[in-house]
Amino acid sequence: MPVFWAEGCEVAAGLQHAMSEEVKQHPPLQVLSPPFMAIAQAMGCHPSHSDEVKAELQDFLVKQRPEIAASIARQGLGGMRTA
Repeated sequence: MPVFWAEGCEVAAGLQHAMSEEVKQHPPLQVLSPPFMAIAQAMGCHPSHSDEVKAELQDFLVKQRPEIAASIARQGLGGMRTA
């Protein structure tokens, strides 16, 4: 955002949480909705691992969704969600 302010730009793009924080500090700004893109996070393992390991990793991620969502909520990170 320093360039946005220094150069007098009319439009800025960035992570939704960071942009939302900027709007809190500068109420005339507005975050457009819906977001124009999403950052997909991923986890994987080496292809040489067995199908059992891959299945266990997938199961782990599914089981962690509630904890990840709770962590996001605890930290007050608006605009984030788990898939």
